[in-house]
Amino acid sequence: MWISSIFDDFISLIYPKICIGCNQALLKHEECICTICKFHIPKTSHFITEENNLKKLFWGKVEISSAAALSEFVKDNSLQKMIHALKYEENKEMGIYLGKQIAYEMKSSLFFNSIDYIRHLFIQQKKS
Repeated sequence: MWISSIFDDFISLIYPKICIGCNQALLKHEECICTICKFHIPKTSHFITEENNLKKLFWGKVEISSAAALSEFVKDNSLQKMIHALKYEENKEMGIYLGKQIAYEMKSSLFFNSIDYIRHLFIQQKKS
């Protein structure tokens, strides 16, 4: 086990993992994004407050029981880079990281902790 750790440390000297937000080398305990960039992503209160602004966007359009987003979207910040890496670069590590973050929030939420399933709707644009 310690040999594997030494090997990983050696490889990270040559090929360091880079923060997607600021392009700085990540520390050993950091995944995908550094602590500083993560701190600057504005979180929502959607997992604490059931009647939130995201749920209100759907009122009168579709029937939903709850809606939540982990973070507020701000143009040109680390979150936008993370979403771009997931969506357009098919960065699976980013998808796993973001999935863990939202799962943690859902698990600790009073009204999301008993979800039977999550429905994600994909809206596909017609090809010209």
